[in-house]
Amino acid sequence: MTKLAELQKFIEVEKQPSPGLVQRRVTVHPEGGQPFTRRQWVRPDEIEGENKRLNEDFEEPENFNRIPIREYIALIRQYTSDELEKEIDDRVIRIDRYQKKLNSFRQELDKSQTALRLLNRDNIKDESVIKKLRKNIDKAMIEIDGLSKEIKYEDFKGFILKKEIIKRDREGNLNDYEGISAEDLDDSQRLISNSKVTQSSNLGGGINVTEIIELENGKKAVFKPLRGEVAGVGSTIKGPLYLKEVAAYKVSKMLGFDYVPPTTVKYIGNDIGSAQEFVENAKHLRLGNLHPDIIKDCALFDQVIGNVDRHGGNALQKNDTPVLIDHGFSFPDDPTVMPYSIFMKEIDHPDDSGLSDRHNDLLTNFYKNKKEHAQKLRPYLRKREIAGMFVRVNDMLENRSYFLTRKENE
Repeated sequence: MTKLAELQKFIEVEKQPSPGLVQRRVTVHPEGGQPFTRRQWVRPDEIEGENKRLNEDFEEPENFNRIPIREYIALIRQYTSDELEKEIDDRVIRIDRYQKKLNSFRQELDKSQTALRLLNRDNIKDESVIKKLRKNIDKAMIEIDGLSKEIKYEDFKGFILKKEIIKRDREGNLNDYEGISAEDLDDSQRLISNSKVTQSSNLGGGINVTEIIELENGKKAVFKPLRGEVAGVGSTIKGPLYLKEVAAYKVSKMLGFDYVPPTTVKYIGNDIGSAQEFVENAKHLRLGNLHPDIIKDCALFDQVIGNVDRHGGNALQKNDTPVLIDHGFSFPDDPTVMPYSIFMKEIDHPDDSGLSDRHNDLLTNFYKNKKEHAQKLRPYLRKREIAGMFVRVNDMLENRSYFLTRKENE
């Protein structure tokens, strides 16, 4: 055994107070001082039943019989618009009430701690008062802890309400999404959806939360959870954005393209989001290295899905093939919204703007089968978003051009 291994064993085993103990974070309440946290060795059975985390920043209250978030979302989808508005209002009232109670207990705690510091422990007359104050402090700490957790949980459920429902269509289309079944997934999607996550880490690089996850089948994927979504681009794009990531992959396959990595909906614990296969060794996009026909493929795809966010960072390249990523800001439900794509800038010359015969045939076939395609996209997109896509396709076919004409909102 090397010296380093011996040292590691000493730290991890020999210094452990007793075999079989594990570490956990505990809160210490010193007399007359402010509470603080530290790590402490405890028996494993002492942490059984400990609250599970909804995410890194949230711990559910012990006295709350939590409905799993995926079931909670399913229940929310059954609400009418009026019921949802009332639920949001009631939640705000509850949080305000909890906050007032929390402030009251904090004031009580401060008073008791101040009074305790002024007393003399050696004075017999003060002894009973000290005991009473300590009891008040313990009670206040318990109440503060419980109320803090209740507020966090109410906030979290309100967050789900707003993200999953209110940010959808405010015109009452709350039941405008249909369920996603296993039959909707292709083999590549199943490899991601059905494999357990062994490790995850923050990827960063965008305005939404993005994580890199490692799966037990050896694959890696980019996970974009619903909880990490920010609002869309102005009012043109409505969430949830993770469903649009999956819809973009579906449309790319319908068009016969292979530029979008396999993407699917995935549950990880209490999180739901999109998971897209991670492309190893993909590099920054260099348009000059791509064949003109491939550039037109990508431009056509962006126009079809109404991508308003295809800047240079939202496309990679592996060898001579583009890797198209980040499609959350796509599928506007207003057909007059004009897409933005760096690929379109490469074909802005009048001689290049006309649809090629191949692309004309491709779009004609795509439009011809719009009912079938719409049915497959219903689990991911609103009816207006699907309709807007086919308005753009029809526009390109009528004008035999990659460029869309800005029409009055119908």
